[in-house]
Amino acid sequence: MVPAVPAKHSLTKREKEILQLIVEEYTTQEIANKLFISFCTVETHRLHLIQKMGVRNTAGLVREAVARNIYPISMNSMTF
Repeated sequence: MVPAVPAKHSLTKREKEILQLIVEEYTTQEIANKLFISFCTVETHRLHLIQKMGVRNTAGLVREAVARNIYPISMNSMTF
């Protein structure tokens, strides 16, 4: 398990917004449209999140967001 994000690497407001949308299963293009930013800007924020949270990919971002209780997911909202 990766330790919590150190204070000097805390997430920005925009990174938190993007992380929440990633957890909610928005695509990169959907995030860009919703936040009125470019596709490349979303990808840049995603890369910063991956670096700051010490994970390797988007799945790791979601796992860590839930594990750290940044964006908890209720079992009722999960469908299989």
